[in-house]
Amino acid sequence: MPQFTRKPWARALALIILFLAFMAAFMEIRASGELKKARAFQESGASEKAIVHYFRALNWYSPVGASASAAQELYDLSASLKSQGESAQAYLGFLRLRAALNAARSFYFPRADLLDASNRELSGYLASLKIKEARALGTESALPADFAENETERYYRIYSTYPVTHEGSLFAAVVGFLAWTLGGAWAIARFFRAGAEGLPLSARASLARRPLALFALGYIIWIVGMAWS
Repeated sequence: MPQFTRKPWARALALIILFLAFMAAFMEIRASGELKKARAFQESGASEKAIVHYFRALNWYSPVGASASAAQELYDLSASLKSQGESAQAYLGFLRLRAALNAARSFYFPRADLLDASNRELSGYLASLKIKEARALGTESALPADFAENETERYYRIYSTYPVTHEGSLFAAVVGFLAWTLGGAWAIARFFRAGAEGLPLSARASLARRPLALFALGYIIWIVGMAWS
């Protein structure tokens, strides 16, 4: 067996990697299941249920895999509903897509192109509702000629305004969290290493001083990153 695999830090790192791999696999399995249901409902014509399951697939978002496919397919379904005159259903689809992509953002926006396109579709729909309302009240003739365009642009500015995020702080929070968890796992491995059972606590803590320092440093970076973001 290679020497590095017997080192506590290597074992701790292996545990972290296994945990992350497990989480990635778990998210992909859940997203794949929801995507399969969404496609089945879409094929049967149950677009409302399909939108719900596409949205659920996106709740397990990762840059690749089933959830990424769900984002594109939900946009395509919503655009298809709009072309068929199902404006309310299309609005629901675009709204769900926007909500899911916003929830999945970290130090970058996933599928920013679909997010921007959804914002425009939502803005146009809300502007059209204003015109329908004026038509029902008999006041449509009093609206300016560029009312639809101005209202669409107004809603688009609202939808496109996001809270200011600091990408550096979010990245620091992620790095701090990984260092924190790695340091904790490494410290445990050092503290309970073979042959240390009979040592006093002070001696065992001394063996774990480096991983404990990593643990403390990672925790501080994580706290600062979360507070800054």
